[in-house]
Amino acid sequence: MIAALAPLAAHFYATAADYHGVASPARIAKAAADQGVATSVVEGGLHALRQALSEAQPNEIVCLCGSLYLVGEVRSALQNSSENSSATRKE
Repeated sequence: MIAALAPLAAHFYATAADYHGVASPARIAKAAADQGVATSVVEGGLHALRQALSEAQPNEIVCLCGSLYLVGEVRSALQNSSENSSATRKE
């Protein structure tokens, strides 16, 4: 997967879901670096996504790739964040 995405990527933010048996972020980062892509190891999927979004240029795309566990964690955290923001604005 990394070899397929590497030609399209400016940077990989390696992270892992909070689940046993997942690939270590260090291993993911090494695989990306071996493909010539800049990498960062970031703890937590949501933190990795937020870091990628904060460092992306306005015309760049941020793509979250990983297991369903990782995507599920990030999706849930984003939904909770959105709901909390909506509740705060209504008060």
